[in-house]
Amino acid sequence: MLRRFQQAEGLLGSGGKVNGELLAKMPNLRVCSSVSVGYDNFDVDALNQRHVVLMHTPTVLTETVADTMMALVLSTARRVPELDAWVKAGNWQKSIGPAQFGIDVHHKTLGILGMGRIGMALAQRAHFGFGMKILYNARREHEEAQSRFGAPVL
Repeated sequence: MLRRFQQAEGLLGSGGKVNGELLAKMPNLRVCSSVSVGYDNFDVDALNQRHVVLMHTPTVLTETVADTMMALVLSTARRVPELDAWVKAGNWQKSIGPAQFGIDVHHKTLGILGMGRIGMALAQRAHFGFGMKILYNARREHEEAQSRFGAPVL
């Protein structure tokens, strides 16, 4: 493996530390990339000293995380995990009543902390898909959130 590292001109990181110690074993390295949003595993100063380009994929999970967040909102409101266990335990013996309905999400208010890429994607799903009012809190006002969703900053 050391021989291959010495010949490598590129490195695709997926979790291991890329630091000065590793870079010393890779004299021909010219470029590194993460396969995720973050680049915490890369020693940026060490890469800069060696003039090695570092890339990452900041938008790769935006839509996926927004989908998951909306699924969690729906699952919580409709009590999906709780009622799944209730049914599997054999408790569904007759028609269900209000105790099992959960609550609607349409036309409710959703508060979002941070209005970056993921916050905007979640707001889009909630506002346009479920007619939800959007409120948000962020370090700065987000004009697009205010114009697209009528979302005031708190």
